[in-house]
Parts: sequence; structure tokens; C-alpha cells
Amino acid sequence: MSGSRNDLDLNILKYNLSIACFKNGTGYGSFISFPQNTMKYFFHIETPLGFLTASEEDRKLIKLLWGKLTPEGCYRKTSLLEQAENEIQAYFRKELTSFSIPYYLQGTDFQKEVWNTLATVPYGSTISYQELARKSGHPKACRAVGTACAENPINLIIPCHRIINKSGATGNYRGGVGRKRQLLILENKETMLFPHSVINL
Repeated sequence: MSGSRNDLDLNILKYNLSIACFKNGTGYGSFISFPQNTMKYFFHIETPLGFLTASEEDRKLIKLLWGKLTPEGCYRKTSLLEQAENEIQAYFRKELTSFSIPYYLQGTDFQKEVWNTLATVPYGSTISYQELARKSGHPKACRAVGTACAENPINLIIPCHRIINKSGATGNYRGGVGRKRQLLILENKETMLFPHSVINL
């Protein structure tokens, strides 16, 4: 009997959480599954290069992807997602060159090794896929390293846009080659790429 009561209480909690999300006036939210002790949130961050969708779980950023997406969770600007928005907008104003948002990587051990190495590539610099493979400890796995770059779940903050072809060509990018070029230009030019009127959203 106690087990049935606990299940009932959990279902009521899930229902109340879903109502609370939709009452925030955004119309966003998907509730396919709720971990018992975890809430997920997401928020759309506007930038001069389009929207980024930031996702949070357990007070850590778990995804930052280009596009106006609707992942699982409640649409809300939490304190963490507001911090992400502020830092990203400061980045586009050339006032910030590194991020302090706490994040949590979800992937295989191989992917995490590549992503953690990606995170060490400094602002304003680029390295090749071959060099990334070597630095991440997998010098003979360039193709797999490239695939891991393409699957980077936290764009911009984990700067896969700084990885280019050995020939110097821009290479592919999960957010689109055009965005990748613009980000590299932004990081390498002294002049402003975007007017303040566009960035002060």
C-alpha cells in the first residue's frame, strides 16, 4: 500500500510541476520523463548569430546548442541560465574571453576526453583536428575526434569552432560553417563585429 501511495504522490508532484511550467506564460515545456530528484530547465538566449538553447540540470549547464529548440524540461530563466545569457552577450561585445558557467558533460569517456581538451583551446587561437587528436591522447583517431567535435553538447563555451582543417580551411561546425567563420572573425579582430544595438537584447 505504501508503494502505491508513493507512486501517487510522485505523479501528483509531476503534474503540479508541469502546470507550474506552463503557467509561466511561455507556452514551452515537455514532460516525457522526470527524474525523481531532478528538475530540468531551458532558456533561449538571443545572440547576433541567432538563438542558442541553454539547458540546465542540477544547477549545471548540460547543453548549449544553436537554434530555438524545445528540449525536455521547464522553460525558465534560472539564475544559472541568466548567468549564461549575461556571459554570452558579454562575449559578443568582446568584453569576455572565457566563461565561468559550471557545466556537466554527458557522453562517453572518449568524447569527454576530446571535449575537455577542446575547452583548453584559448580565445583567439585555432588548432587542427590532428593536433586536437594528439593533445587528447588519441593521435591515430582523427576521424573519431572530428566526430566528437561535431557532437559537442556545449557549443561556444566548449569552443569547437576553434578547430580547423590542417590545410587552414574552416572545416565543419555543428552550428553551421557561416557561424563558425563569424565566431573566428569576432575573436581575431580588434574592431567590433556586431553593433552594441544588436547585442544589448
